[in-house]
Amino acid sequence: MASPLDERIARNLTDLIQIFRIERGRSDAIKPHPMDPHYCALGLLLHGDMSISEIGMKLQRSKPNMSAIISRLLKDGRIRKVADEKDKRIMRISITGKGRMMMDQRMKRVREHIKDNLSVLDKEEKERLCSSLQIVNQMARKVGRHD
Repeated sequence: MASPLDERIARNLTDLIQIFRIERGRSDAIKPHPMDPHYCALGLLLHGDMSISEIGMKLQRSKPNMSAIISRLLKDGRIRKVADEKDKRIMRISITGKGRMMMDQRMKRVREHIKDNLSVLDKEEKERLCSSLQIVNQMARKVGRHD
């Protein structure tokens, strides 16, 4: 059972995600939202090849939904299918150079939006935020090892 502290942490983390949605009137606002399943699938593949079912489990998507996501990414040339070395019946998905380039460009744009959003903070607030985020990232890596 989740404690009140767990609830506060969960609420604060979901509130933090809002920093990605703030567009502050920019004409080049990021769309679709960074939690788009195509974007998330490519993000997973940056760390190495995976089977469609592995991607689906990590994204908590159904098999038919994953098929549609994979089909679109294949059609766009952002991923390719590769036969598994151990079991040729299994198809693994890998990101292409085009997919990597898209992710790099997208991350640059996300970072630019975040920097714009941070412009309302003074230097001391930015220092505190940076230190806090470093701690959060350390903890997230620790939590992530339990997958």
